[in-house]
Amino acid sequence: MYNHKEKYILDFSGVKTWIDIHAIIEKELDFPDYYGANWDAFWDCITDFIDSRGLDLEIIGLDKIYSEFKEDVDIFVDNLKDLKHIYNDKGKLPDAPNRIWYEADIDYQSGYRNTYRILYSNDGLIFVTYDHYQTFYEVTK
Repeated sequence: MYNHKEKYILDFSGVKTWIDIHAIIEKELDFPDYYGANWDAFWDCITDFIDSRGLDLEIIGLDKIYSEFKEDVDIFVDNLKDLKHIYNDKGKLPDAPNRIWYEADIDYQSGYRNTYRILYSNDGLIFVTYDHYQTFYEVTK
């Protein structure tokens, strides 16, 4: 159903209406024709779309449309945050109130990204994964 690409780009810089937001999402993420152009439909399609390969997503122009479409942008960003938590760590990383996880590639030069990532939290935890979020190893001092 979905044609997976190495990287997806959502360019919202030319958006004039909220329908434009969903039209860009549908086209660029190759969502099915029955995509309902609302945030529940987005969640259904994006969670079907994601698999073990993850999602490399570049978003352009979100800041330009924020004042006009604040509620939609907030919902979109919240969905992506939820998606990251569900599909990147699947609850395998320790959770705590106000903990924020960040990630970076390991040994990335250019072109295809490997499966190695370092994940670090705002409160000092560090983990690595060598199999794209399937297993995690804590880095201790």
